[in-house]
This record gives sequence, structure tokens and C-alpha cells, in this order.
Amino acid sequence: MTAVLLICVFHPESIARFLDRSDLGKLSAFGISVERKASEIKLASALQTVNEIPRADNKPLELETQPVNPAVLQSVVEASAISPDLVPSSGWVFLGRVKSNQREWEDTPVTTIERVALPIQSGSVVTITDDAYLRADVPASEYKSSGKVISVARVGSKFEIERIEPKSAKIGGFYLWAKVHELSKR
Repeated sequence: MTAVLLICVFHPESIARFLDRSDLGKLSAFGISVERKASEIKLASALQTVNEIPRADNKPLELETQPVNPAVLQSVVEASAISPDLVPSSGWVFLGRVKSNQREWEDTPVTTIERVALPIQSGSVVTITDDAYLRADVPASEYKSSGKVISVARVGSKFEIERIEPKSAKIGGFYLWAKVHELSKR
């Protein structure tokens, strides 16, 4: 048991592997929750993988429609189950594409939320219909899709809109981004 504790203390990256291979539900040593630390490490590693995907010429992804990486989603689910405060519950999320008048959705099946009447107002509550990355703030001069992935807005989750920012789409219309916070975690 001492050897296991030493490995966990001196090699935190070993914690996740150890817990995955063992049938231990939760270990505590010296007042530190090993399971929580393992989840933090696993989540950070999964998010780092997504954030390191190279982009040509730092151009935005024209559509934020790439499916959420299953490893990231699983890490978010596991971390939330252990300690909800491990997982950020606010950030920027891609909502979908709207027409140039910004009062109609584009005729594409790609939206992250249940379609609601446009324009969406601050304070509106939306329901996520497709897992989507929750991104960190970026300077106004940068594309929202270049924001660091900090979590996943999961199917069925309800988010309150804090602010809407339409971004011009090269293919016409606008990409609709929203600064949101999850209602169940506030």
C-alpha cells in the first residue's frame, strides 16, 4: 500500500492508469482525494489533445460541426460525476448558422440547440441537442472557434444565454456563437 501511495504522490500521471486497472472506487491519502486528482489529470489530458489539433494558417474552422472527441466527452462525464466543480460550466458555444438577416436559421441540419425564434436574447434558455465544445474567451480580433476547449456542452443540458455574437461566414450568413452558463451548475 505504501508503494501505491508513493507512486500516486510522486507520479500523478500514474493515478488514472492505476484507478482504471483496479476495482478501487475511491482512495484517500493525506486528505487528498486520489480519484479527484486522477479525473483532473485525465480531463486535462483529453482537453489538451483537442486543443493541440493544428489549423492551417490559424484560420477558423468554417463550421464548428466536427463531432466532439469521445475521449473528451467521457472525461467530462467522469469528472462531473466525481466532482462537478472540476468541469467549467460557462464559456462560448457554437449555436448554428443563420441567414444574412440574422432572423432566420440557415437550411442546414447543423445546430447545437433546439431551434428557437431568432434573434435570441440575453437571458434566454436553450437546450443542447448535439454535444458541442465549450470554449474559453478569446480576444475580439480572433475567431471564437480558436478558443481553447474547456469542456463539453452535453445533449440535454440547459444553458442560459449571456451574450450572442454573430460571426460572418465565408459561405454566406453568420455563425452564431453564444456566451453561456449551464443552469444546473450555477
